[in-house]
Amino acid sequence: MMLNVVDDRPSRLLQCSELRFRVCSVRNLDVIGRHPAHGVVSPSRPSLIDNAHMHLDRVDRTDEPVGRAAELDLIESRLAGRVSVAVGGQAGVGKTHLARAVAARVHATGAPVEWITGATGRSRTPFGAVLRLLPLDDLPASDDFVARDAHMIRRAVAALSRDTSRLIVADDVHLFDDWSALLVQSLVLDGHVAVIMTLRSGESVPASLSVLWKDRLAERVDLLPLGTGEVVALASRLLGGAISESAGSWLAAESGGNPLLLAGLVADARDSDDLTLVEDEWQWSGCVGAGRRLQDVITERLRTAGEDDIGALGALAQAEPLRAGTLHELVPGWDLARGETRGLVTVTGRGVAAEVRLAHPLFGELALGLLTPDARGALPRRIADILATSGDHTEEARIVEARLRLESGDHTRPDLFATAAADAVRMGAAAFALELLDAIQAPATVDPALRIQALIHSGDYATATDAMFERLDHPDLSDSDRVAVFQGIVHTARMLD
Repeated sequence: MMLNVVDDRPSRLLQCSELRFRVCSVRNLDVIGRHPAHGVVSPSRPSLIDNAHMHLDRVDRTDEPVGRAAELDLIESRLAGRVSVAVGGQAGVGKTHLARAVAARVHATGAPVEWITGATGRSRTPFGAVLRLLPLDDLPASDDFVARDAHMIRRAVAALSRDTSRLIVADDVHLFDDWSALLVQSLVLDGHVAVIMTLRSGESVPASLSVLWKDRLAERVDLLPLGTGEVVALASRLLGGAISESAGSWLAAESGGNPLLLAGLVADARDSDDLTLVEDEWQWSGCVGAGRRLQDVITERLRTAGEDDIGALGALAQAEPLRAGTLHELVPGWDLARGETRGLVTVTGRGVAAEVRLAHPLFGELALGLLTPDARGALPRRIADILATSGDHTEEARIVEARLRLESGDHTRPDLFATAAADAVRMGAAAFALELLDAIQAPATVDPALRIQALIHSGDYATATDAMFERLDHPDLSDSDRVAVFQGIVHTARMLD
């Protein structure tokens, strides 16, 4: 895989529409229900309970983070009372590490842990972080998309809340789409299970989540940089031995107490022999340089890692999680085991079906920035082509493939766009459905009823009404369909009033 290095950065953010914010509003308790009846997730889809331990192999391996004992104890005490917690902080400060340590403690008691992860690519996919948790096969037959969303959310919350000892970890919620955020908000407001959310300071967070700590419905804990003593302790752990006072002072000053930056500096210093082991003590022998940004250190490490690492991380940034087999087809020369050992990715499961994720979102964001525009632009379609032959015919797979093709400008699969649009309408993601329908190159092949439904659910009643009047002029419209169209016109007229 031939790559050229450039410095431009990708952009990504999905803004909550005014219509969706009505559903997301924390005040709208009737939508989620304070005491939902216990529901059953259909056996035709992987259940919430089936997936409850999917990340516990990662949790069990985690050492408790250095310098975070007070935060660990505080969060544990809050969770014991089923008070949800939002952990904030700058990139690399250790939010996910802290959440894993809390999850490990909870798991050690025998309680189940459900881990939901935000991803750069999936922030543009409706329900991208939580699709596997949704009961999409038993939605009520209703044209009221708010009622259908509420039914779907209630069932998911009820299934997750059966075991009140369960811990939900929503990692990197600043990368959640608005629909995924709504489910997490509903779990917090329901109050039967505890939720930990992690978020990067300075990033936009879906309004349905930020209102939780603003209105004190969840407790906000912000992680500060490590002190000098804590930096020395963490560096000693990373190096596997004691470090000299000069080495500790240099690392503390250079890292600013950021654990991820510290790890990069330690790796760089070892590679350059600026840190050397002398009589069982790591000593600093390099020159004192200007402080470096976390992004700069990671970018330098990625440049030296090689094109295959950059290609694999860039693909994960577009559509994580990906199966190991998919990544092998995309980047045949990439060594997955080496990537996991170096801390670039995390792997759940074994073989070609193993699920691969970025170990930190910054790795993917910066890897995308190192790809040329052509290489970066080709990734979505290449991933979509591989997903199309994977044999996965779930709603999640269709939505992801359709989103990738839409972003790459590949409009050659009108059948996929139409089916994924129907999926999106069922899930209340009408705006995304309209994007897919508008991209179909032969509009005459689009089911008029599907477009009308999407327009109604998006709140564009005027355009929906015009489309229905046009539909009435169709000579092949059956009497029953004509009656249905008239009923729709009456319904939208009431909404316009």
